Amino acid sequence: MGTQMVLLNQVSVVAVEFDTRKSNEKDMDGNHIGLNINRIQSTKQVSLSNYDVNISAEGQDLRVHLCFDG
Repeated sequence: MGTQMVLLNQVSVVAVEFDTRKSNEKDMDGNHIGLNINRIQSTKQVSLSNYDVNISAEGQDLRVHLCFDG
């Protein structure tokens, strides 16, 4: 009887998307930030319209501070 050894490579992928348009039905609006963890769909979305921020406005610089413990 043979022995099988399976190695699992656990890689965490984190992406932050600055979405300037509603590209699919799951997007909340065309002005939001999405947090994607280990998948292409957003795990969490926050509309920036509630904070009087428009990320699609030309000439507007944004500074983002991101902390992730995972």
